[in-house]
Amino acid sequence: MTINFVEAVELLQHLQYNMNIVEDPYIKASEDLDIDYKRLLADVNRLVRRGVIKRIGFAFNYRSAGMISALVGMSLDNRLIREYSKFMSRVGGVKHNFVRDHEVYNIWFTIRGVNEEDILNKVGEIASRFHADSYVVLKSLWTCKLSVKYNLVEGISWSPSKLLSKSPPHIKEFGLDKEVMKQLRSIPVKERPFKEVAAKWGFGEAEFIDILREMMDKGVAVDFGAWLDGGNIGFKYNAMVVFKGDEPTCKHVVEKVPEATHVVLRKTIYGEWPWNIYFMIHGVKRQLVDERIHSIMNMLGVDSYMRLYSLRDLGRPYK
Repeated sequence: MTINFVEAVELLQHLQYNMNIVEDPYIKASEDLDIDYKRLLADVNRLVRRGVIKRIGFAFNYRSAGMISALVGMSLDNRLIREYSKFMSRVGGVKHNFVRDHEVYNIWFTIRGVNEEDILNKVGEIASRFHADSYVVLKSLWTCKLSVKYNLVEGISWSPSKLLSKSPPHIKEFGLDKEVMKQLRSIPVKERPFKEVAAKWGFGEAEFIDILREMMDKGVAVDFGAWLDGGNIGFKYNAMVVFKGDEPTCKHVVEKVPEATHVVLRKTIYGEWPWNIYFMIHGVKRQLVDERIHSIMNMLGVDSYMRLYSLRDLGRPYK
């Protein structure tokens, strides 16, 4: 039996927005949706196999693992992009690797490290390897929001306003270390998905569930639910919007722009770059994304900004 379009949309919306941290979140989802539990598991697994659902699990605040992050814009010879893409897939701590339509910096990626020197050394090695003389490194001062959800009805990214902690507790305060973040990034689609992880860390299942809820409350974990592949569900247009502002402006974006999936306050630590606030927006049509950006910037009272569209996701296999 196949899942029809309406059923798939209803299920995916629920898995994105309404998953509960309980011993069996899939049983709870089946009850909420009033569908058979085994049918729900079969449908979820089918959507995973099709590449619609990338994973179901948690997103964590990297600061709770003692890390810092930076966004890098780099000017790279287009003839080297294939080789660069293959190399970067093996580099630890690299995320969100894209070709974007900036007139100078065509490559954009985020990278994590233990301090600024660590990040600058890593980026310098990448730049040297690929003969990239021109690049900028933009350290994250505060990731104000991180919630990548797609409104499948409206065709635009959308998630509730949730201002993230600037200084969340370290994961060690919960009797855990950063390895648990990897284990919980993607939970299995089966009954009692937290049971084995809890046992590995010496906790009972109910106690571990309480810890997960506390980590959400204190900003160590920032989101829980299904993470969809935007490209596979028609959200082919995503734009990085950058402009000048301060901490209150960044908070205002979180509070007033539900379309934003990432909202980050940054500081330039290498190169020259005039913008310090960044947010992402995704949609099924470029016109829709452009209209929302225009409306958002008018609402914020910002006249000067830059919009960079992603041209290629280098996190996908290079064909």
